[in-house]
Amino acid sequence: MKKTLYFLIIALSWVNFLKAQWFQLAPPFQGYFTSVSFPDTNIGYVSGSNYSDNKGIIIKTSNGGTDWSLVCYDTASSILTSVFFVNVDTGYAAGYFGSMTNTILKTVDGGNSWIRQYYTNSAKGFTSIYFINADTGYIVGNSIILKTINGGASWINQSTGISNILTSVYFSNSDTGYAVGDFGAIMKTTDGGSNWESTPISIGWGDLSSVYFINSDTGYIVGFGETGPTTGFPLIYKTNDGGLTNISQASMSPYVLYSVYFLDANIGYIVGAGGKIQMTTNCGSTWTSQTSGTSQPLFSVQFTDTVTGYIVGNNTLLKTINGGLTFIEENESHKSIYNIFPNPANNKITIAINEELYEEFVISIFNIRGEQVIYEKLQNQKQIGIDISLFEKGIYLVKILTNEGFWIKKLILD
Repeated sequence: MKKTLYFLIIALSWVNFLKAQWFQLAPPFQGYFTSVSFPDTNIGYVSGSNYSDNKGIIIKTSNGGTDWSLVCYDTASSILTSVFFVNVDTGYAAGYFGSMTNTILKTVDGGNSWIRQYYTNSAKGFTSIYFINADTGYIVGNSIILKTINGGASWINQSTGISNILTSVYFSNSDTGYAVGDFGAIMKTTDGGSNWESTPISIGWGDLSSVYFINSDTGYIVGFGETGPTTGFPLIYKTNDGGLTNISQASMSPYVLYSVYFLDANIGYIVGAGGKIQMTTNCGSTWTSQTSGTSQPLFSVQFTDTVTGYIVGNNTLLKTINGGLTFIEENESHKSIYNIFPNPANNKITIAINEELYEEFVISIFNIRGEQVIYEKLQNQKQIGIDISLFEKGIYLVKILTNEGFWIKKLILD
């Protein structure tokens, strides 16, 4: 009876623990964080505006978000709306000051110093920046598209015929790119920006916030169908033919959507107002909500690998180390409890218990969607063989539950 009760207590603790999907990081000051760029697993940059005097700022982490420091304080801008790093040293940022000026900054030493590449007195504020490589990049904004082919030393104006406020730009290859904006604007180029044309997609009235393409054909656009501080008609659109036609997808949240990011053809994330995070594992056919722990608007999302991701928003920095799933990765101090081999695997795995022979324990395996695909109660076994040949490829988490507690390890199927 005591053993059964203990298992129940552990299980209830596990249920409570499931609620921690994304956790808060500590910014160095209060700010309005609009864009995130991680050129590798540890080094990342966030742009925005500080609360104290409303100046454009960029903060940096070198240890995966544990610590942040101010690396850019731009008195010529009230906000740096977008930041993009092509590697750990070379990065660009863009923003504006009110409705009067806009600016482009560049660093080649990891943010230690910044060069102002572009500054003009106009009402064409910059909103989004994207680089194909260290030399070739694009910036969009209020009725403007700019391109550089020499690392920002000079910028080519490609704004002919552009009258919309463009909010996001993305290139699927060196020639094919997309830009979206207000009043349902969806622009496409197939010649590196020499010509931009409206796509045949018609979504009616709506403001589009973010565009992301997995390849030249398959892409996603998010936005909202009515203006407002938080709520609206959320819009999610997918195309499988490079923008010739679209498929409308249903959002799990009634809130405004601001940013979309895909890890691969199946797994993607959307963030928006009200602290809302949504995830799909089936190409957007369905979206499920994840817990952010905040009600603040979230503006940008990026992943550095299949399980490690970052989200930024109004005075908010978030991180996940398990793809936002409802469980955590292994605890380093408990690695000796059991081993999984081979790992990565494709047909069969063996789980070896390294500690004392537990009289009773449970093995559970979860896929990336949080679904339990294996559940076994065992007694007096030190090695367990499990057939995984019918499982789809991807990342799984293996949980061992004993009367001493529970432990989790990551399993990769390839």
